[in-house]
Amino acid sequence: MAAVLVRRRRSAVSVRRSSMRRRLSWGVNNTVGTTVAAGATMLFTLLSEVIAASEGQAGLTVMRTHLLIYPDHSEGAWDVGLIVGRSTDTGLTLSPAQNPGLSWMLLTSFPGTWSGATPDAIATKEYDVRAKRKMPNFEDTYLLVVTNTGTATHNWRHFCRTLVAHP
Repeated sequence: MAAVLVRRRRSAVSVRRSSMRRRLSWGVNNTVGTTVAAGATMLFTLLSEVIAASEGQAGLTVMRTHLLIYPDHSEGAWDVGLIVGRSTDTGLTLSPAQNPGLSWMLLTSFPGTWSGATPDAIATKEYDVRAKRKMPNFEDTYLLVVTNTGTATHNWRHFCRTLVAHP
């Protein structure tokens, strides 16, 4: 008996596998002219438009943040922090100086040493934060926490872009 060769046929249908990459989007937050009293803390929700555009925020991951701060050029001093917190934290006083043990993505302070001269009046602080944080729960949100540690009321301005990975 002779050997019979069996030939495999390839199917014409190709199997296409979907990519495991997550969809990315940028969230933008621009705040101009917010007055912060001496000793007061302000919390800014940075991803409100991204959260509103997606059906909830569970499973989002903050990938990167570009933060540009235009501090008041007078004698004010500031504590600044970026953190993933709960939505219920937005009404609380979550101060970077009083809570240094939390999982801050950025935790810094800078004194108001500007003279008020024209070059100092346009001085800015720029941060490129590459720390990543997951937001696994629906009540999680991404917060910019600002405390005016000076002795007088000052104005606060910032521009922030945040790269977010969707589930």
